[in-house]
Amino acid sequence: MQKTGLYIHIPFCSGKCPYCDFYSIASDEAAMDKYTAEVIKKFDNYSGDDIIIDTVYIGGGTPSLLGTDRLKSLLDGISNRLLIEEGAEVTAEVNPRSAAALDLAKLRDSGLNRLSVGMQSAVEEELKLLGRWHTKEDVAAVVQSAKAAGITNISLDLMIGIPHQTNENIKKS
Repeated sequence: MQKTGLYIHIPFCSGKCPYCDFYSIASDEAAMDKYTAEVIKKFDNYSGDDIIIDTVYIGGGTPSLLGTDRLKSLLDGISNRLLIEEGAEVTAEVNPRSAAALDLAKLRDSGLNRLSVGMQSAVEEELKLLGRWHTKEDVAAVVQSAKAAGITNISLDLMIGIPHQTNENIKKS
């Protein structure tokens, strides 16, 4: 058996952040439905292969824009078609604002065991400069919701090198 990691790119965003070089398109309900279904179909190409998935990373874009049901469909699509190693790390990137609408307990029950939260900064001025719409309180709420849902493996993305960023602001973040 060959071990491999699985990365799924979710290209949808509510807007393009000025620092982002990743491929992204505007979120659209019909397009997100179609994209999710097509990705799940692709898993069938590998069903039955001698592959063990040892990590799953759903990145983007903004995967949390898919919402609970589409993310759950992806997670279930993976586990129903591919062999996932016991204890594998299964991560989804989330935006602090769109993650608030997710049912994290339902996603945990479908195998999600890690969140990567796109915090970037806890300094309001830096967030505005980065084109981010969340607050540090939004980040704290996502972390609390994740913990309440039983997801304790949580990372916070932090950007260093933001124009006019100070050491004090980095420490604050």
